[in-house]
Amino acid sequence: MVVALVSCLGLMLAACGGGSDARPDSGMSDGDAGSQIDAGSQGIDCQGVFDCVGLCADGDDPCVKACLARGTPTAVALVTDLVKCGEANACVDENCLSVNCANEIRACGGGTTTCNTVGVPEMTGPIAGLGSDYAAGDPMTVSVPVDEDTRRVIVGIYEVGSNAYLGGTADDAAPSSVKTLDFRAGVVGGAVGTYYLSVELCSTSVCTTPFIRNTYQRADRTASFTSGETYTATNEHVGGPAMTESCPTAIPIQTFQIH
Repeated sequence: MVVALVSCLGLMLAACGGGSDARPDSGMSDGDAGSQIDAGSQGIDCQGVFDCVGLCADGDDPCVKACLARGTPTAVALVTDLVKCGEANACVDENCLSVNCANEIRACGGGTTTCNTVGVPEMTGPIAGLGSDYAAGDPMTVSVPVDEDTRRVIVGIYEVGSNAYLGGTADDAAPSSVKTLDFRAGVVGGAVGTYYLSVELCSTSVCTTPFIRNTYQRADRTASFTSGETYTATNEHVGGPAMTESCPTAIPIQTFQIH
């Protein structure tokens, strides 16, 4: 359905330049799907444009044009970005859109926002064993639960509110397992402050190319930490078809102190 709407909107954007002076009720008769659209609602968002077009009857170009006319300038710009991405990648199915236009789909808030998981290594739960307080240089042991697509786990220590990297470790992992990793909280007499762990998963042993990398990290490393914050997972093909997709997760970020 999303692909059909993108295609339809693409034709209409080309015809009317992303919006026109069409009235919200233009082309809609009481007997077609377009009549279900509330002509009194103005300034709809990007998802609203897609929802509106979804109510138009097949071939009802005036209805589609009216939906575009009802969109805010920002909504029309986001619709245009998604349409251009779909056309640039010659997408004919929703998987193509989800892989190649994930950022545009999320920005719009319309269509499917389900992230691609086929062949993508993923965490299956939160990190276990992480303490709340360590002396600089203390040993750390954590366990990372991973799915059937994971073959290697890499953890890194990052400072909250900056891009500072303190160190970490990596090791191959069995599929559908809980990988235990041992490393240290920096070095004795080293950096102190508030930190958290990033997790990078690879779909091949030793991250041998080509592989899919999935990195669990803060959405904004330099921002202050917010209670209840969860990881954003960014997966990419390395040495394979170009693909980068960032997805929200429900896995909590746990902070700890190094003193």
